[in-house]
Amino acid sequence: MRRRRLTPSVVATIIVAIASTAASASRAPILRAFERPATKVDRVPRQLTSRMRVIDSRRVATYVAPRRRARRTTLFVATVAGKGWCLITIQFQPRSAAASCGPRLFGIGSFFRAGEGTFFAGIAANRVTRVVLVGSRGARHVARLSRDNGFIYDCRAYNGCACLIDRVEVYAGGRLLESRAWSPASCARRH
Repeated sequence: MRRRRLTPSVVATIIVAIASTAASASRAPILRAFERPATKVDRVPRQLTSRMRVIDSRRVATYVAPRRRARRTTLFVATVAGKGWCLITIQFQPRSAAASCGPRLFGIGSFFRAGEGTFFAGIAANRVTRVVLVGSRGARHVARLSRDNGFIYDCRAYNGCACLIDRVEVYAGGRLLESRAWSPASCARRH
């Protein structure tokens, strides 16, 4: 069996192809929010940025409870030096903030990222058109998407959303893209 030697130009072409594939795979997804220019309201409040170096951020959703203006929250998506992508939720009454950071915005095969507390808040991929929260008793609740595909759902419970959401489903048109179990094992219903 005779071996063929690769010429330098073939080797260079292979290296460029591998490098460009790796670069495009590691590139973050372009969210609808980052396709538009940043505005003043897209900046994470200064009191929160003292602990993290925010490179870029967008306010993707805001919620104000009807007839209870003190019950409001805002969701930001930010890129943070040394942490990657962060979801930052700011609640105004009582004043609190939470951040969830990771190297990827969405996991492999995932179309949304969310967190829970008093509110269930997150960001969905651009192709997602509907987010449905399935409650622990089977009721289905649609979380309204903002123009940037952010969402905030008010669970309206005294302890927030803990153990109230059993599953999260995301759709593109009528097609189910992902159905993810949400409640931890500690929330198993006891009969």
